[in-house]
Amino acid sequence: MSDTLTQYGTTVIPLTDFVRQYLIGRGDVKMKGMARTLILAQKAYRDLFRTTLWEPKCMVLKLNEDDTIQLPDYCEKVINISVVDALGKWQTLSLDPYWNTVDIKCTSSSCSCTSCNGTDSLCGALDAITATTKGILIGDGEYTQTTWLRKNGCSIEKAIKTPYWDPEKEEVVYRMSYETVCTVEVNDKGCITYTSSNISALQENFGYWFNYGYLQGSSTLRELIPTTPNNYGTYNYNASNKSIIHIFRPKRNISTQQFYNAFSQTQETLYNNIDQVIVQYMPNGDTPGAEILIPQYAQSAMEAYIMYDTERLRPNNAPARVEYYLQNFRREKKKMNDYLYPIRMIDIALMQTIAKRW
Repeated sequence: MSDTLTQYGTTVIPLTDFVRQYLIGRGDVKMKGMARTLILAQKAYRDLFRTTLWEPKCMVLKLNEDDTIQLPDYCEKVINISVVDALGKWQTLSLDPYWNTVDIKCTSSSCSCTSCNGTDSLCGALDAITATTKGILIGDGEYTQTTWLRKNGCSIEKAIKTPYWDPEKEEVVYRMSYETVCTVEVNDKGCITYTSSNISALQENFGYWFNYGYLQGSSTLRELIPTTPNNYGTYNYNASNKSIIHIFRPKRNISTQQFYNAFSQTQETLYNNIDQVIVQYMPNGDTPGAEILIPQYAQSAMEAYIMYDTERLRPNNAPARVEYYLQNFRREKKKMNDYLYPIRMIDIALMQTIAKRW
């Protein structure tokens, strides 16, 4: 018999057999309502699956040539995306919504440096630093002293525009002064090169001055953000097609330290590279290439839903009967939920608030 099938230790029944037994129980021996009831049963299963029966699943997807993965149609919600490192441990990739995943037709942002225009250099980092002002009293008036940064050859200087009283002109004038903060490596155009020493110098002296949103949107300046590094990559959804996910792998081997692999008993080098990813997801209940299997504990709730939907779709139905069948379906659904999840978080919270009598 088909009702002796088991899945993960639970007795299950194919959806078509379930519908046949339901119709026989209703007295429809000739199966006149087979097609209609089968559609209602599929709707019932989807309702129960999304609210009670759902379970996370995993699949391994290989990256396409453009560093993207294509989610299958039965994937309804992505829980997380991970990779396996050289030690065999799962490392979760972080969602980075600042990565651009579509072609933007508008003019891209640039920095004040006319030589590089912010491309392949760190000159744009100076634009992200806010100028500071300070009020200075001269006589009966208050004047503003302004401080900002500028690049002068291989030096990063602090430019200070200070007001002072000129006795010859008998008025307040401004005087410029410059203080060298640090030195950096520059290319033949005089632009700040993208090197680890320059990143360290800028982050050490100005790292916490940077505007977070500006740097997060710049792939070149991301390492200047004082945050915990993720050497395993990030991902983002395609803006025009949510079933496509872009994987942004590290552009260079950040971690190349040696480690001892206990599995192979050899010394190996850890490289950061992504060839395939593990996607944990919530399916929508579809079973491509196979029939839906109904667990035994869900059959009463399935029957209650079919009876409710049948009454609801009946011409000139009685609202009171529709409400009765709806409440019956909710009761059966709650019984199934209590069977699957006997311990509820609200019960634990109430237990913690009860005064102990001992």
